[in-house]
Amino acid sequence: MVSCIKPKGWKEPAAALHNVRAIPQNVLIDGQGDIVASNLRGEALINKIQELLK
Repeated sequence: MVSCIKPKGWKEPAAALHNVRAIPQNVLIDGQGDIVASNLRGEALINKIQELLK
């Protein structure tokens, strides 16, 4: 887990780059550094993690 707080808030370039529109937001990143899913909650998050760990 990575927690990131930036002083520019919504004007932070990283927020725009990754289309952050709400807090909290989660992003799953694979071993190659690619975003494979974002903003999953509950069962959808659990299922995606299990899928990626196979």
